[in-house]
Amino acid sequence: MMLHYQDALAAVLKAAQAGPSELVSIGAALGRVLAEDVVAPVGHPFFDQTAVDGYALRFSDLEAGAPLLVVDMIRAGDAGERALGAGECSRIFTGGPLPPGADTTVMQEHTQRVGDQVQVLDTGLRLGGNVRRAGEQIQAGALALGKGGLLNPAAIGFLASLGIGTVCVVAQPRVSIIVTGDEFALDTQDFCRGKIFESNGQMLAAAFASQGVTVQFVTCGDDLAALQAMVATQAAQCDLLILTGGVSVGDYDFSRASLEGNAFDVIFHQVAQKPGKPLLFCQRRQQFAFGLPGNPRAVLMCFYLYVLPLLDLWYCKSQPGLRALALPLAHAYRRKSDGKTHFLTGRIIENQISLLEGQQSHMLQSFAEADVIVVIDAAIDAAEAGTLMPCFLLPA
Repeated sequence: MMLHYQDALAAVLKAAQAGPSELVSIGAALGRVLAEDVVAPVGHPFFDQTAVDGYALRFSDLEAGAPLLVVDMIRAGDAGERALGAGECSRIFTGGPLPPGADTTVMQEHTQRVGDQVQVLDTGLRLGGNVRRAGEQIQAGALALGKGGLLNPAAIGFLASLGIGTVCVVAQPRVSIIVTGDEFALDTQDFCRGKIFESNGQMLAAAFASQGVTVQFVTCGDDLAALQAMVATQAAQCDLLILTGGVSVGDYDFSRASLEGNAFDVIFHQVAQKPGKPLLFCQRRQQFAFGLPGNPRAVLMCFYLYVLPLLDLWYCKSQPGLRALALPLAHAYRRKSDGKTHFLTGRIIENQISLLEGQQSHMLQSFAEADVIVVIDAAIDAAEAGTLMPCFLLPA
């Protein structure tokens, strides 16, 4: 009996596990995922500093309305240790430390200076104005970035500003792809009736690359012995093995047998869904293998529905898989009852879903034009315009 989509996904998520960790330098960490929490070793900013070019002063001195005496100049990087006395101020530049005694900075545009005397003209200035307080962004010992967080450029800059030079990240999974079939033309010269150009391997390599994972893919003809030997070779050097094609019940469908012949245990085979019914999921100790259908649309759909969530849990993400949302249909939908969950691609137009033409399992154009996957539950054979439908937001 075929599994329901939710049961199949639950089986994948139950089997999934976090990947090992490794230390990398901040300079090499872009796009990586944190394997553990990062705690701030220091507070930031490190000291009270000015946010503008101007004059550091004691706010209480402004009550008299008299000019202030400039007694020092502080640039970014200076120590600024000369304390201010009554009626004194320091010329200061953005990022410079407030001198002892100062509590406020006035912008230079709101002053009038004659010699060493400065008159403050900013009537709206308040105590603490234009000052970045020590530790106002983060205190020493506080959580800087959490486990599972993606190290984007801002994260790299933030950690670098705290003096952090290395981070513990999730190791990249080793992924191998085997594209099975005798039908692939080697090049345009080899192309003839009955042949097709290979696309599944290149598409999956791109899908993994979009997640920051570099993969290798090879092709293998429809031969059990050859495929079993190739599975043995590829499985010896990967954490995740993907086979495309050969997962149905035809005379030349050898993916399941080749995996079982290499001691992979079948967790499930076949899911009540369209496209992607023949989906195969296997495990061998700490390794996983997917047998994806041969049709390109089914391959990509299964990647987003099952492979991506497994990959996300490898990276310790708390919400695996594509972002889920619900949007109304722009038009009515009808289908024949077949007991399967259907996954259709659509476009979001004026906050409504418009289902695209060309949804057959061999067609990719409507997938390339889509921004959502719409989930049509097995129990739903019809839906009127305006019906809220669950869907997944595709990556940009």
